[in-house]
Amino acid sequence: MLPLTFDGGLWYVGDYSRRSPDTGVLILHLGELADITISQLESLFEQMAQRHEPSAGVYTGKLSDFDPELVGVSQVGFMLRNGRLTVAVDFGLPWPDDECDRAFEDQETVVQKLIAPLVLRSASVVLQFISAPYSYELGLDHPHLDPGQYPCRVLLEPPVGALTIRDLYDIGDDLVRLVDAFFGDSPTRGSVADLIRAGRTDLLIGLRESSWLDVKEQEYGPNDPLESYKMAVEVAAFCNATDGGIIVIGGTTDRGANKNGGEIITAVDGLREVRKKPRAYMASLRDLIFPPLADISIEVVEGPSNRPIILVDIPPQPDEQKPFLVRRAIGLNDDKMDSKGFTIAQRRGEDTVYVDAASLHAQIAAGRALLSRGVIPDPDPDPASNASERSADR
Repeated sequence: MLPLTFDGGLWYVGDYSRRSPDTGVLILHLGELADITISQLESLFEQMAQRHEPSAGVYTGKLSDFDPELVGVSQVGFMLRNGRLTVAVDFGLPWPDDECDRAFEDQETVVQKLIAPLVLRSASVVLQFISAPYSYELGLDHPHLDPGQYPCRVLLEPPVGALTIRDLYDIGDDLVRLVDAFFGDSPTRGSVADLIRAGRTDLLIGLRESSWLDVKEQEYGPNDPLESYKMAVEVAAFCNATDGGIIVIGGTTDRGANKNGGEIITAVDGLREVRKKPRAYMASLRDLIFPPLADISIEVVEGPSNRPIILVDIPPQPDEQKPFLVRRAIGLNDDKMDSKGFTIAQRRGEDTVYVDAASLHAQIAAGRALLSRGVIPDPDPDPASNASERSADR
């Protein structure tokens, strides 16, 4: 274990001074956290509590660049509260359009519900949720805030089974990543796909399926033409959307059990095995979808307990290529496919729906009018109303 001391107003980690001149807090490097026990730091903080308000920050850059006088610390730190070491997680939330107390409270309630599954899984406890829209009681400096954000802090109680400071840091870092993914850019196809690729599929729990996010429990049948068609329909629907989308295969939802409607992700545990390789999926999509897709990727990502997760990442497609069509169609009352037909699908909220003949005709007529007269007719005031209410098979 690394020795920690406080002498003459200076913090020392081993023989090296680690005091920030501006705040007087202890500065630790990320690589040192696994060598410092919770009880070790808590004991030292407790000895100093009568004279100081001890706290610690974490530097995550290269150790060769470490400079305690110039360093910026991460959003996860440590402090003493009621004689116990706690994890302090700082982040910013966007200012609501309606700057009333209720708007701030509603947004913060969303955050608390969002982080609740993560906190529960880590066996931690939220001791306090603090926000400061109109003041700076969370500190004099807020280097992590972007323009248009206000500071918030969550104080977490260490789990009983945690041993090192690194165990606590990882919990706080997970919380920051989840809030950033949800509110930072937020959430976006890119940020969620990055979380999946980084192996942080657990951070998807609590997110809601949407116009760009779909979660499936089972893989599409590997040797079933109908299953290939169903996958093509869903991929084409994301291609026809503005933001593209991602399909996560190997997760479960609450199936719309929540009172507010919509399906919320409850687990992303992965599959027992991958029965169809990504290149085989890609071959099916190339055969079934027209025009050809741009930059779509299908990846197998390692999930919890080394179980595989299939990530289908569909970036936004060029508008001039839309609509994307699926070569094949099925009857309204059965699953028999018509090889001479075709299907157009789109996303409506979290559902994939078929586009009906009226909507398709309107698009063709608009294109012909533009070619012949250089003018596009007034669109239907509610284009989505022309989409078939029949959801595509999920």
